[in-house]
Amino acid sequence: MKMETKNKKWKALKRELHRWHKDLEQDLANVCGFSEEERNVLHYTKTRVESLLGTYFGEGRNENEYEE
Repeated sequence: MKMETKNKKWKALKRELHRWHKDLEQDLANVCGFSEEERNVLHYTKTRVESLLGTYFGEGRNENEYEE
């Protein structure tokens, strides 16, 4: 039973990361509405979400492929 609960939590995390990624992409598409500092935060956050998806779920690129 514990493994089933663990799998549900991982699936929920994956869904949430995908939702965040989609929302961040939409925000970045509307760059005119944000200051440079806000765009930097959005880009950094999107990079971290992509890193988590790559590291834990084998999707996209992993953290080592990004420039800081």
